[in-house]
Amino acid sequence: MKCFKHVLVDVKLGYSHMLGTWHALHLWAFKTHQPTCPVDKCPIPCSNFLIRTLSLSIPCFVSLVVMNAFMKLMFFTACLLFAKGVSSEDSCDAAASSRVLLQKTVAKSELATAAAFNWKLAGPGESCDVGCASYGMFCHGSQIFSVDSAQQVIAAAQEAGLTCNGTAGWGYENMPAICSDASCCGGNCVGICAYGIQLTNSCGGNAGGSYSRLCPCGNEAEVTTTTTTAPTVIVAKSKPPGFERSLFLLPAEPMLMLEGSFPGHEATIPAASKTGKEPAILSGISDAAAEDFVKSFQPETTFMVGAAQSMPGLANTVQLEATSPCSASLVLAKHFWPETSKAVVAKCDNYAAALMAAPLAAQQSVPLILDDGSDLTSIFTELKITDVTYVGSDGWSFGGVTVSTLHTAGDVFNALGKPEYLAVVNPADQSMSPFQSLSALAPMLATLRNGAVLPLEGDISAAAAKDQIQRHVAAHGMPKFLALVGGPQAIPLHCETGTLFFEEKCRDAPYGDLDEDMFMDVALGRVVARDLSSGSLLVSRIANYEYVRDPESEGKYAMGGKLKSSADTWRPALENVGFAAPEIVEYLDILKLKKLHVSAFLHLDHAGAGGMGHSFSYASEVLFSPSIFSSGGCSTAGFDKLSDPKDSVVLTLLHYGAVGFLGGPRNAITGSGLVHSTFWNQIALKKTMGEAFKDGWNNIAVNFQDQPGEEVIAKYVMMNIALFGDPAFQLFIPGTPRETPAEVKLENGLLVASGPERWTKHKAAPAWQRLKMANS
Repeated sequence: MKCFKHVLVDVKLGYSHMLGTWHALHLWAFKTHQPTCPVDKCPIPCSNFLIRTLSLSIPCFVSLVVMNAFMKLMFFTACLLFAKGVSSEDSCDAAASSRVLLQKTVAKSELATAAAFNWKLAGPGESCDVGCASYGMFCHGSQIFSVDSAQQVIAAAQEAGLTCNGTAGWGYENMPAICSDASCCGGNCVGICAYGIQLTNSCGGNAGGSYSRLCPCGNEAEVTTTTTTAPTVIVAKSKPPGFERSLFLLPAEPMLMLEGSFPGHEATIPAASKTGKEPAILSGISDAAAEDFVKSFQPETTFMVGAAQSMPGLANTVQLEATSPCSASLVLAKHFWPETSKAVVAKCDNYAAALMAAPLAAQQSVPLILDDGSDLTSIFTELKITDVTYVGSDGWSFGGVTVSTLHTAGDVFNALGKPEYLAVVNPADQSMSPFQSLSALAPMLATLRNGAVLPLEGDISAAAAKDQIQRHVAAHGMPKFLALVGGPQAIPLHCETGTLFFEEKCRDAPYGDLDEDMFMDVALGRVVARDLSSGSLLVSRIANYEYVRDPESEGKYAMGGKLKSSADTWRPALENVGFAAPEIVEYLDILKLKKLHVSAFLHLDHAGAGGMGHSFSYASEVLFSPSIFSSGGCSTAGFDKLSDPKDSVVLTLLHYGAVGFLGGPRNAITGSGLVHSTFWNQIALKKTMGEAFKDGWNNIAVNFQDQPGEEVIAKYVMMNIALFGDPAFQLFIPGTPRETPAEVKLENGLLVASGPERWTKHKAAPAWQRLKMANS
């Protein structure tokens, strides 16, 4: 029997858990958990520690007494070693002028004047709606969030007529609550009061089978008021002469995505002044996030292909009838190219060839025709086509038409002029679930970045996928940008068991290391989304960033999480180039937010794949201006461990407005702060996301090389960090550096490092003075 099943400790050490101490403490505090417990919600205080869960197995003959003694020794040793840290206390007040960032927010004083309520105990497994109703009362949802400390949960329990036998400061969902299950942990957890916010809190949910919720119940239904700033007026940026903002609405059909992923006629698909090719294509989606994009984008013409779903706010719509992707290709060719001498053709049943052919057609500004085996002579004659390029296989012979064939990805790559941007896909994801057919997004990215698509072949493992990329690079040269387009089944993460804590760690970084050394050679990012529809929204937002970013977000960023002050070292780079002091976004703010107008969001707190602690979660529906998120919490990027992509916090953020996310796929340590701080330094210097990530990862690799025998921390971080988003995306930066930043230059064969014009120092009380002990 294994009753010591789950371990992890929540000690508020802030940045004093430098070099992994935080994680070491996490992994050496234990809680009991009998097999009869229905859920992972049974906290047992281990002396002065707050316990939460992490899957590990410890034989149950290990004594709690022994573990307690060991924990105290580990903790106080760590406190002595790492006493000088950065405070985790929330001491920064948001500037009043930055309130414009929050389109809707509840003033803190409103909570104090809310309708009268009392804390009541709900039954095991009951929601607060049901629990309050059993007393003839109503749940007051705004008051749930007023409990976020040991003292507050003790007071709430006392009001409900209960006594806490201890507290646990890391609740997961629908806290506060009290453990009421006598069968859990041999009865030892009964009376433990839990608080804290990680995922979701509402009147409607339950706290798990071991807990009974403490509910704020009032005699009258709660009426919540909000204060609202004036709505943001977004004036769409003008297009260059001869172009207009056009939007394509398609059914959720991958092959139709390929049809839509080229500019078509120069007057119909959005084009920017620099690239001239910016597809705006939404595939089978019509929700708040898509409507927000359309509102910001303000299309002048919307083309609806086949059975596409319409959306509100569309001014001029054009219906293009098509019954299949093959027929749609003919309809689009006739509509946008009444006459053209050239065309690109791919077989309708050759998905991989179509993926390669779409950006080729886009960059040559010619139609892509999908060949279903029928006679194409009539369409060639009607459009006056005399030159056809077949991709993937030999084509038909037509009188008066010159036919050439590009058989391989290398052939197409060369025909495109050996571009610097390579989008890697696995065409087999057409039959994979979840993340089905995300490969259809690759031609949109390749079109946007003047790049090419590289389809992988055969049974794909992480090693096999990297080998195919390396063989392409060896034959055709190193690209500058490498986008992995697809889910974890299509393009697997590189996972292995680490030597620190012996846990599985996963990352994409090996795909970017394409030569003989250990450093990342290309700017790398994974483009992934909940599904094809969400992915089309994400890529359209990236492609049209210059037209959908709003004035209210420019030069503004926000911070969240209880340990956010530990991320203060990430801030100076942004503020040095004109970003205002950050808006501090608390969990209660999130519940009332409609849209957050910032360009960047920095987060640090305990976290999981489903939620960033005391911040956004998979259940959040807050809209964002196009923005980059960075989280130092555990497992925020662990989308591959969830059965439903909608349970991922990072994929939720990317759906509702984010354009990039940097975080750890598994349990993180504070050593990753070097990657985050480098990332934001390089973003501030106007590097792309992928370039900034490469520089951050390579900084850790230097640490690894420089610490023989003591490289375990650096290796841990290298194994557990990932970037989601287009590696060629560049965030708008409001200004140039006010003070000269640190830099490294190569001079006469020597690397010369120069410090910044001004050093930034963050001082805080020692961790042992700031540790808040839990009641036991």
